[in-house]
Amino acid sequence: MKLLSIAEILKLQLPGMPRSREGVRSRANLEGWSYKERSGSGGTQKLYLVPARYTNGSLIPLDVLRKPHLKI
Repeated sequence: MKLLSIAEILKLQLPGMPRSREGVRSRANLEGWSYKERSGSGGTQKLYLVPARYTNGSLIPLDVLRKPHLKI
């Protein structure tokens, strides 16, 4: 599965997922999601591996990330 930023996770509007940046960050910390840190000109960003229970066990297609109005 692709690692996702909090903004990308929010765009997907996954069932059972909080709808705010702080909510997703808190859920990830509480549930111990795996992540990787990426450094850039704006600082360090965490990219998360979203647990399968939020994606119905399927991989998130790349076209969904590009077109957030599509539903999984």
